[in-house]
Amino acid sequence: MILTNKLQLSEGLHIKCKIKEEQINDAKIHIQNDEIFICQNKCDGSTCMNRLGYKYSWSIATIQDDLDNSNNVTDMETIADIIEYKADNPIYWECTIDSHKKFWAARIVKKTNYPLTGSDITGLGKHYDGTATSYNKTEYILERKWGAIGTAGQRNEITYYDEQEAYKSLKDLIVKKEREGYKPIF
Repeated sequence: MILTNKLQLSEGLHIKCKIKEEQINDAKIHIQNDEIFICQNKCDGSTCMNRLGYKYSWSIATIQDDLDNSNNVTDMETIADIIEYKADNPIYWECTIDSHKKFWAARIVKKTNYPLTGSDITGLGKHYDGTATSYNKTEYILERKWGAIGTAGQRNEITYYDEQEAYKSLKDLIVKKEREGYKPIF
């Protein structure tokens, strides 16, 4: 997602951008005393107290400023739109804001249904020559789990037949959860 509004920025948000036309592919947002910084390893600028594990920080605005004038920073995008999430790898977040101790986990599982044969094909369509159709259908199942830390939690599955649609849903959920205060753990 291309970032155009400071309300889209949150502490620890992974981004890529250009600083003075220098491409930065791995950076995080840090907010300190109403000032917004990009923490990264290429361009030395205004120093913030916590650079989130990076070597440098670059001030882009205060909370009151408009992002249109962001101190030579352009092409800001969230890393969530860049990272390729791999199927069968769980992704896990926790939220401990206001004494809440919650978790949220998600992954996409690829499942291929192989050609049907024999009695399995009853009721399927027919080819023009009268033989029953059989097919391969790949499903992409978005598995989600959430609840209080230390409990079994709740589960939900949504099945997609389009891989890109499944990953887009996962990415949208990640952005939503991180805005709610969830922090990625692994």
